[in-house]
Amino acid sequence: MAPDVTEVSYDGDLRLRLTFEDRLTAVVDFAPHIKSRDGLCRELRDPAYFSQARVDRDLHTIVWPNGYDIDPEVLYSWASGKPISWLTPDSDHSIRR
Repeated sequence: MAPDVTEVSYDGDLRLRLTFEDRLTAVVDFAPHIKSRDGLCRELRDPAYFSQARVDRDLHTIVWPNGYDIDPEVLYSWASGKPISWLTPDSDHSIRR
């Protein structure tokens, strides 16, 4: 499980500066992640709208006014450059049937 997002600030274009509870801070360029998606992401392509991201303390991640949010584990992976733990072959998250 990734640390919670504790702070977010707009850094221009489609970039946000994210801070996590473990004090990792990084600027993440969201353009490659939202430019090709439709639905709620369409609104995020407008930098003025994109800049309205805020931390939702209940969800432990960032959200936009339209309700769009991104899993904090995904954000942490983008910010840190580390793969998502449950997707790595050596992780201890086996599927039990």
